[in-house]
Amino acid sequence: MDIFIFWFLNVFIGIAIYKNNFSKKYVIFDDILFFSGGFIYYWIIPYYYFFINKQEKIYSFIDITKYTNNLDEKNKILFLIFCYIIYFIYYFVSRFVKKRIRINSLQFDKNSLFYDIATIPFLCISLIYLFTMRSQFMTGYTTDYDISKRGPLLTVSLLIFSIAIIKSRNIKFVKNWQMILYWIIALFILTLGTRLYFVSSILTVLAIYYTYKKRLNKYLFYLFIFFLVIVFSIIGIIRQGNNLSTNLILYIFLGEPLYTSYSLFSFLKLNELPWLNIPTGLIVDFINLIPTILLPKKIELMQTLYISKYNYVSPLGAKNIFVSLMENFGLLGSLVFIMLFAFFIAIINKKLKYSYYIVLGILCFSFFRDPFSISILKYLFQISLLAPIYYYCINKFFRCSIITVRKFNIK
Repeated sequence: MDIFIFWFLNVFIGIAIYKNNFSKKYVIFDDILFFSGGFIYYWIIPYYYFFINKQEKIYSFIDITKYTNNLDEKNKILFLIFCYIIYFIYYFVSRFVKKRIRINSLQFDKNSLFYDIATIPFLCISLIYLFTMRSQFMTGYTTDYDISKRGPLLTVSLLIFSIAIIKSRNIKFVKNWQMILYWIIALFILTLGTRLYFVSSILTVLAIYYTYKKRLNKYLFYLFIFFLVIVFSIIGIIRQGNNLSTNLILYIFLGEPLYTSYSLFSFLKLNELPWLNIPTGLIVDFINLIPTILLPKKIELMQTLYISKYNYVSPLGAKNIFVSLMENFGLLGSLVFIMLFAFFIAIINKKLKYSYYIVLGILCFSFFRDPFSISILKYLFQISLLAPIYYYCINKFFRCSIITVRKFNIK
């Protein structure tokens, strides 16, 4: 039964993606394309590998089979129906909002000087972290890097990236010093063993370029995706100090979604799927944003509010979005959440175009494989939404201050 559902609904997904993104001679780069990419990579590929694929499993992924073997048929069918409903809700809500709702876009100032001033604090912080972490450059997985330093460096780099996107409205990436600085930091972080955020940034830049500068032929797009998969699989192999081979390239490509599926399949195996939940985990994540000086007992409050009642395994830290959805909303609540989420992304597309393009790269990877505290709170809320608004407000402040001073001098 699950095999029939899998292939039957995948046909409709293929039709939907083709109609929205590939029905013309060129590719349409939008949130549906990137959401579809993440959906296929983190949900469809793992399910196919463990339940549809009849070939012998790669040895490195054997441990996951203790959760996929003899998995309750009801949970498998519920999961399949759930994930396809999630996909089509997102697809239709996104298309409806973009076609039917009209709102004015927030216009950013064209003066780059104020953006440069606003970037200075992040520039200083990034240089400090680069200096303190210089001994870890080009070490990949051969050393234990300090996550307390890598995390802030990654956040600061994305804050710089957000302003670089704002300044790239004319596609002048070379003249954009924030963009150049970001890629320097991103390459450094890449050598520490983190590829996905680097790839996300590339996808964001390409989406802007092939939307406003020129159109990308869909056949060249397929070739580019194939090339990107091969290159970054090879980078993963080199970082681990292994020799290149076809099997290793396949292993590196599958490793990301399959290891992330550890949490997905262990959750399906060890728990009854909840129909409805209160999103206490997400609420706690937002409470964590409040400075301790304003909420002295923040830690105690967070510990009181959130106690996980579900069992699952995520040995490498990645947390499949299915687990986050079940913990916070349950099966029915997740349908409401994804409806609101798709509406929110489509509104950002109309109101904050710069934020929208930052979201695209995050939507493809982080949204599907990171906890909500990272994907929703840090990258979607802080980096994609608050950072551009911060730059907008700083710009307006400087401009209003200059106008006020000039009026005062004239008088």
